[in-house]
Amino acid sequence: MALRYAGPATIAAFRTVTDPALLGRLEEPHRLQLGAEMMSQAASFLYQRDQLPDQVVALHDAQALVAGAEFFAVPGHQLGGFGLLQRDGQVFVHDRVQPPGCNALIGPETMPAHWMQALVSNDARVIDCDEPVGVVLNPHMVWGHFLLEMLPRVYLLAKLRELGFPVRVAVPTDAPDWAKGVIGLYFSPAETISYSAATQRVRAPCFILPSMLQLHYVLHPMMNLVVSDLLARIDAAFPTGAATGAPATHIYLSRRNHTGWHRVPNEAAVEELLANHGFRIVHPQQLPLHWPIMVSGSCIRSNCRCTSSSAWSVARSASSRPIVRRRITRCSLRRARR
Repeated sequence: MALRYAGPATIAAFRTVTDPALLGRLEEPHRLQLGAEMMSQAASFLYQRDQLPDQVVALHDAQALVAGAEFFAVPGHQLGGFGLLQRDGQVFVHDRVQPPGCNALIGPETMPAHWMQALVSNDARVIDCDEPVGVVLNPHMVWGHFLLEMLPRVYLLAKLRELGFPVRVAVPTDAPDWAKGVIGLYFSPAETISYSAATQRVRAPCFILPSMLQLHYVLHPMMNLVVSDLLARIDAAFPTGAATGAPATHIYLSRRNHTGWHRVPNEAAVEELLANHGFRIVHPQQLPLHWPIMVSGSCIRSNCRCTSSSAWSVARSASSRPIVRRRITRCSLRRARR
């Protein structure tokens, strides 16, 4: 029977297991919980609070009980696109491993065409694996979504390996270089399974999907460990001394060359204006992993100012506390860690 897209699907119940050795080894859907539910941290300082929309301030101040580290094991599916699982054309959705906004778009008439890739293609070549496979991505392949939604999942699978239960991670060869670069800080080529999202799918006995450590972008305190670990890996991989050129004291994150919908109509004029005022113009999606971080390696000493190109970026950075901001500079992460 020809495969066709049949909309989203949920799994009604996951059997809870307490032994990590069982993860991915059962024929039924199951989950392993290793972290405790905790209250999110109190809001950090919000710059120019009185000039922001009430909705942004409310999101920034929100606190909630957030579930700890969880691993969901999903058997009987195939992996395709950027981190989507399908069975008989139905795409698995779950708000603990994919953001609700992403899941809301996985519908018969709302699924973006570029998310599909070879997910339900009858011409796709299927790569068979005889072991559980880890999944850390979702189709929201931009920096902010990656840091908030996918990086925690990379971190948790790396921690699972440290506990003595390694799981190889599936990474599309056609994912952005910066995303592959971040994952490469945690998993070696031997610990990854490569596939083309455009032409291939992966079939495994079970797929392991870690949780995001958040509830509607209200973050579990464990996210502080995620950021600290990322900074340590970056420091080890890209020593500060490798940076070249004068440190940037003002950075503008432009979206002029971005293909998404969050763009400023007169971006070129904004770039020219800010460049004339000493800003360094950065197009982060076009750069290797280390450059956006290294370019402001002295930001802590020089009090670097970083500006985004859209109101949505400002709103997201306000609501993403206490740690990850829409800024991709080293200084932003260090200040957030404090």
